Amino acid sequence: MNIVLHRHITTRVPRPGAHPLLFRSPRWHGAVLVWAWALGACFGVHAQTATVAAPKGLEQLIHQALDRHPDVAAARAEERATQSDLEAANQQRYPKPALQLRNDKDGQLGVASLTQALWTGGRISASVNAAEQRVNAASLAVEETSYHLALRVLAAWTALRQAVGRERAHTDNLALLTIYAESVGRRIAGGASAAVDGELVAARFEQARSDLSSARAARRVARAQLEQLTGTPPGGLDVEALLPKDAPPADKPPTNTIPAYEQLLQEASVYSPTLRRLDAEIEAQGFEVDRRRAGLFPDIHLTMEHQRRHANSLRASSKDSRIAITLDYTPDAGLSVNAAIAAAQARQTLQRERRASFLRDMGQQLLVDHEDYLEGQSRAASLQRTLAANQAVLASYDRLLVAGRRGWLDVLNIARDVTVAQTALLDTQMLTESARYRLQLHTGKWPITPNKVPE
Repeated sequence: MNIVLHRHITTRVPRPGAHPLLFRSPRWHGAVLVWAWALGACFGVHAQTATVAAPKGLEQLIHQALDRHPDVAAARAEERATQSDLEAANQQRYPKPALQLRNDKDGQLGVASLTQALWTGGRISASVNAAEQRVNAASLAVEETSYHLALRVLAAWTALRQAVGRERAHTDNLALLTIYAESVGRRIAGGASAAVDGELVAARFEQARSDLSSARAARRVARAQLEQLTGTPPGGLDVEALLPKDAPPADKPPTNTIPAYEQLLQEASVYSPTLRRLDAEIEAQGFEVDRRRAGLFPDIHLTMEHQRRHANSLRASSKDSRIAITLDYTPDAGLSVNAAIAAAQARQTLQRERRASFLRDMGQQLLVDHEDYLEGQSRAASLQRTLAANQAVLASYDRLLVAGRRGWLDVLNIARDVTVAQTALLDTQMLTESARYRLQLHTGKWPITPNKVPE
């Protein structure tokens, strides 16, 4: 499993309130512009992708969720219940003891019997086979629950990385606007710029602070979602320890490791725990039909019985033992066996329709994820070029601003375009990664093993 790593860019966030004056002399302005352009270039490196090993942080989060989430625990409890049902079904093959005590006018009568089924029309075998398939379905339900839980963790992980990336982008933008605020303040003091330019820069600065606040809020929400999914106490998730820290080579393009859609659909159809669970339930319902149909036939039993009577004062006590082969036929009330058979057949048809519906939905989801991955790769390359072009234009506009050939509105607009391109590229990369991970989960390329936390 592969994942895209990103370079961490650390910049100082100005404190709220008045714009800090970072540089005291106009001779710093040229160096500031060079620094700003280099910062954008670094973020360009930050946006490159490469295929490397899957992050242990994501694996760790998924396994923690599988070990601690109540949905998995509930599925395992259901699995244990079906195993007990199977044991009970198997016990029907053994003799059935019975004890009867009765008082009547002749005294007390005690009857002890042992009845062994010789032939039941296939009812016992059908019950055992149905119970076995329900155990299989319950076991697959644990895997299915784990699969859906892994998808939820992946979604929260992707949202967290998007929020962290956006936070860095808006932090970089805020640092650049801080530089512009210092510069425009000096130019207004020297009469080179109008006071309205300062108000424009201040408005963009406040907007950047608002964007940064939104990114931080999204990060807190995604972190809280991960904490809930993994059963971690609030504030107990170390985000920095879970996020990738190393940057990939900047000149290494993403590699398409996803096969064609038809192959994905075939692999997902074989792996899907939901399809396999539905197949098991269809089989179980088929055996339920056989069990109901066995009610049309009589049962043959071998019965061993011992009677002992404690008589009253008028009759003597007695005892008797007998062995008999009995033919028992006890149809349901109102001869409703045929109706019960029809109901069981209808439920089997229902399971088949559910399977067909899920297969169609799964194919649609695979197609969406496959197209998201391919389109994301293409769009990321386009956004990378757009970002590089915007960074070059920003560097040019900075120089033209010094020469008096560009205004602050032009510079601030292209600076905003750079940030928009950075966040769009980041979102595209994260969504592309998420689509690739989902495809790997859909096709079983990433095994999910509950109750096992990697070291």
